[in-house]
Formats: sequence, C-alpha cells, structure tokens
Amino acid sequence: MKNIGFIGLGKLGLDCAEVFAEKYRVRGYDIYPRQSDSVEVCSIQETVEKSDWIFIAVPTPHERVTMDPCPAHTWNPKILVTTQSKMLFVT
Repeated sequence: MKNIGFIGLGKLGLDCAEVFAEKYRVRGYDIYPRQSDSVEVCSIQETVEKSDWIFIAVPTPHERVTMDPCPAHTWNPKILVTTQSKMLFVT
C-alpha cells in the first residue's frame, strides 16, 4: 500500500487528504492543530519520512506590490526536513 503525505491540511489539503485516505494510508502535517478520522495528523518529520508521495497544499506567496503570479525571484528556499532518501525544501 502506498503511503501518502500532505503538508498543509487547510481548506484544500485536508479535503484532498481525506479523499486519498479512502484508498491509501495518509499522514498529514499543518502548522495549526487539525483533526481527522481518516488522516493521521503528525509531525512534519514523520509525514515526510513515512510517505512515498508528498503533496504540498500551502498558500502561494506573492509580493504585495506586483502580485507576481510566479514569485520565484523572491524565494529563499530552506531545507526543512532531510532523511536518507528525501529532502523537503520550503520557501
């Protein structure tokens, strides 16, 4: 069975995670406390380490001045979680 992880369990992430949980084991993390009967809410480290696939459902940052739809020039990525086989970058 595939293990699926979700970073971000807000309006979009939790709903999607619960649909996937109908057929797969799903873990998820959010900066705000969340509850779900079908998604195992856990730390970001555990979510990344125990997932074969990871979906990231977090708000897209935009510069207020330009509202650039792809603000890659403003990103300063940081390594948030590393394991032997995975590395998760978050901007």
